[in-house]
Amino acid sequence: MNMDRRVFLASASALALLGPQAAMGAPASGLKPLPLDQISLLPSVFADSVATNQKVLLALEPDRLLHNFRWSAGLEPKGELYGGWEARGIAGHSLGHYLTACALTAARDGGPLRERVSY
Repeated sequence: MNMDRRVFLASASALALLGPQAAMGAPASGLKPLPLDQISLLPSVFADSVATNQKVLLALEPDRLLHNFRWSAGLEPKGELYGGWEARGIAGHSLGHYLTACALTAARDGGPLRERVSY
């Protein structure tokens, strides 16, 4: 089938309006997600990825990510501003992803990232 731009855009728009549930199909009835703290990974590339992710999250400095929020509130920033997006008009975007990643990791195993989420 040869699809032109209009058909593609119309299909993509309809799919976006229906939401991801329609795209992936409805979840099977009766299935519920497991709490993250009830899941453990055996030694594998997946466990290595989780460990690497936690190291990266712990290497980032929350006070640097919070720089613009403190400055905008008239408070003294506690850390130097990160560069990249954080130094531009999309500042705060990275903080949202960081907080989500910390919260999901803390839900899995607690640890030092739970303190970061609270902070």
